[in-house]
Amino acid sequence: MHLFGVRLDGLAMQMNYMIDEDEKIGPDGSLAHGPNSVISMIHHAFQTYGLGELDCSLHADNCGVQNKNRYVLGYLCWRVLVGLHRNINFMLQIPGHTRCLVDAGFGQIKELYRRSDCDTRDDIARIIEQPSKSNKAVKFSEEEAWIWRDWKGYLSLRFKALKGIQQYQHFRFSSNAPGYVFVKRRADSEESRILLLLGHAPTSSLGDAPTHLVPGGLTEERQRYLYRFVRHLVRPCAQDQTCPAPEE
Repeated sequence: MHLFGVRLDGLAMQMNYMIDEDEKIGPDGSLAHGPNSVISMIHHAFQTYGLGELDCSLHADNCGVQNKNRYVLGYLCWRVLVGLHRNINFMLQIPGHTRCLVDAGFGQIKELYRRSDCDTRDDIARIIEQPSKSNKAVKFSEEEAWIWRDWKGYLSLRFKALKGIQQYQHFRFSSNAPGYVFVKRRADSEESRILLLLGHAPTSSLGDAPTHLVPGGLTEERQRYLYRFVRHLVRPCAQDQTCPAPEE
């Protein structure tokens, strides 16, 4: 089970996205940490839990795979271009500082998880929500859950990579300069404006939704592994749900 946390300060809530192995992108969750996964969940959080705000600020750790990459910047630029936000500030922690408020929510979950029987997805959801009213479990299997989309392919056709991205920690997007990102190395540094929108990008299609991606599920090899090596660790009442016999 993979957890992805999004803290919403306006609601004093943390949404913990629960993704099991068979629900992730790619066979056996092989593409679980790529931009398609991260942006799909961020987009769902904005669209589902947003308060209709026009201006927002985002804080994230300095992880290049999940947060600090051309696709996340392209997505934020896209939100301003299509009018979903007027201004977005995106601030990243400096390297070496990897703890933030989301980790406090994870800490509460871990504390209860260590001393609880946990055999199913519902057990994990209960553990997420029990220690604190500010922690909420968001299940992929629910009717109003998010769907995976090919944001990487969609954004790569419309936005270019930011050269030297790792040297910047502050990014700003404004409806007064659509298609651009304003960058700073530090909070007190001079701001520079850089064009992200590709010149040949079809602006008429910016409002189109990226292609829907279907979860990769579990390979037969993975199913057999779970059945052989993990099933006996699960209580009998939940074995067929968590580690069923491999499909023939």
